[in-house]
Amino acid sequence: MAKAKAPEWPRTVSFGIGKVRIAKRGNGFFALSWREMGETRRTTKTDERKALEWASTKVRELDASTGNQWIPPVDGEALKALQALAGDEPGAARRLLDDVRDARRWLDGAADLTTAARWFAENGPMKIQRTSVVAAVARFMAQYLRGSKETYRSFSNELKGLSKVAGNDALLLLDLTEPVLTAWTTRKVNEGKDVPSENTVDNRMTIWITFLNRCRDWELLPKNAKHAGELLRRPVIPDAGKAIFSIDQGRTLLEAARRHDVEKWKPRPLRPGQQLEAYLLIGGWLGLRPTEIQRLTWAAFDFEAAHPYCHVTPEVAQKNSSERYIPIDPRLSARLKGLFEASGKKKSARCCAHRCREYLSLLAREKGVCEEWPVDVLRHSFCSYRIAVVKSLEQVATEADNSPAILKSNYRRPLRHEDGIAWWDLLDPILADLPSRISQAAG
Repeated sequence: MAKAKAPEWPRTVSFGIGKVRIAKRGNGFFALSWREMGETRRTTKTDERKALEWASTKVRELDASTGNQWIPPVDGEALKALQALAGDEPGAARRLLDDVRDARRWLDGAADLTTAARWFAENGPMKIQRTSVVAAVARFMAQYLRGSKETYRSFSNELKGLSKVAGNDALLLLDLTEPVLTAWTTRKVNEGKDVPSENTVDNRMTIWITFLNRCRDWELLPKNAKHAGELLRRPVIPDAGKAIFSIDQGRTLLEAARRHDVEKWKPRPLRPGQQLEAYLLIGGWLGLRPTEIQRLTWAAFDFEAAHPYCHVTPEVAQKNSSERYIPIDPRLSARLKGLFEASGKKKSARCCAHRCREYLSLLAREKGVCEEWPVDVLRHSFCSYRIAVVKSLEQVATEADNSPAILKSNYRRPLRHEDGIAWWDLLDPILADLPSRISQAAG
């Protein structure tokens, strides 16, 4: 039978970074040494068993003193699994444990965490936010198919563009965080060469806020929480006053629109120039929104009534505005009646061509009125000049389909009473020229 091999000395016992060296002395005792607090420490044990037990305990103390702790192997595996779930970020494991503790407290024994998580995934925000941006945008844009093509195009380019640039059709609503939307809405223009203006950034953010508001209405986002659009820091745009046309600019545009059909366009049932004039009159002297003007038909007018009105029906107003009746100045009624008769007296016909605003913008530039057509300039002009005449925010708010507060802050530019009178007096030359214009159209 082979004889057991005697242990070799000195020996080193280690755990983690803790180490204790054991040496056997000539007198049979065991000397132990280790490094602690930057110094070498020593002790002596009378037999081998005591020396090994003491060394095993000491190395764990040394390892723990550096931030490490000795734990049983099973608990060590659990700690590794926890760290893998939480991630490598400092303190992540502790935060995850805090979340679990809070979740158990909120459940108050009503259900275990697995059951609660399963319900949340099937019924809560985990499910609804799994909707892709592409799918949500498609549903949103379907509402604009029959509306303004300009609105559809601008909304579509902004909303669909993010998924295209990301190259990811699986981009989720959950992925639309405030940093993501900030980076997208402040992107450069002109093929990435120029920094966008404050107005451009603000318009982009408005589109995203409108979209995300609708997603929340559809319960694709949590009802009682802010979405990423509401966290955006919108640019501060100096208030330079609402852009309206001056009396001279209004006169120039009216005269240009009246001549345009005679000088540049061949006769039609309703000549393009006359359509431009109708758009100008309805926007600047009735205050309809651009989208409402595009949907308006001649059925909205009763020119034979003692007090003519423009009836903005629910079909014309649609979702974002209200049905209403707008009184018509007799001079405006006479001119619109002339355009209606020149069109062939078809009540179902639209008053204006779809791209009238674009054509008017080109005409305004050609006549030196403005380089770029200001946003809602006709509506702003109507509200400002109308308030100057009637002196009633409430009345004009009803006609323009806005609250008095919004009208005052967003649409009105303070003007004198005589300015308002002068704006409506621009209709006088139109009325005086009416008979010859109707004869030309009929011929």
